[in-house]
Amino acid sequence: MLQDGGLYPAITPEEALTLFATFYREARPAAELLRVLGLEEVRRTRYRRLSGGERQRLRLALALLNRPRLIFLDEPTAGLDPQARRSVWTLIEDLRSQGVTVVLTTHYLEEAERLSDQVSIIDHGRVIAAGRPHELTRRGRSDVFVRGDSPLSPDLLTAVPSALSAREQGAGWIVETRDTAAFLTEITHAAQRAGVRLTELRVGAASLEDVYLQLTERRDAE
Repeated sequence: MLQDGGLYPAITPEEALTLFATFYREARPAAELLRVLGLEEVRRTRYRRLSGGERQRLRLALALLNRPRLIFLDEPTAGLDPQARRSVWTLIEDLRSQGVTVVLTTHYLEEAERLSDQVSIIDHGRVIAAGRPHELTRRGRSDVFVRGDSPLSPDLLTAVPSALSAREQGAGWIVETRDTAAFLTEITHAAQRAGVRLTELRVGAASLEDVYLQLTERRDAE
């Protein structure tokens, strides 16, 4: 599935699906794909008059026409509104459940995290990280909100071995760490030694987007 091109400006979605169906020995019914991808209302609208999102859904319908076992999707949700994007996500999840192998390129990291079994992060044409989404996010830095029954000193927080940085937020501190479990143990002991009782600890897990930004920032700095 390409991002653009390949269709006559005057063709309609219904005509395009009917035409492309003749290229295969077996094809899904055009009416089914029009319904699944929300194109029934524009099935007789000329391609040149379709919105960007409608064109994108039509290209996806054409890619699914011959019931593929392997499908390459290049930015399948580019230009779609949030509702249409989630409909496409559901469709891709259904394909996975049917045993279809989907190779997906996307700039939406939330999309990659939700849909992928394996993720490769590419920067300047090179794979800089690869693995399952949860494996990659485990490598990323996490933020931990820390608050005590008396003010915590920034020196106490940054002296904890697993802490990378600390910034004040409201009545507490946000501490950045790569090892959440180690930080929680270390900050508890450090607070006890300082005579401070911790009243709140909140962990914000790293997302795939956080990992991507951290990796690319690190490469830019090298």
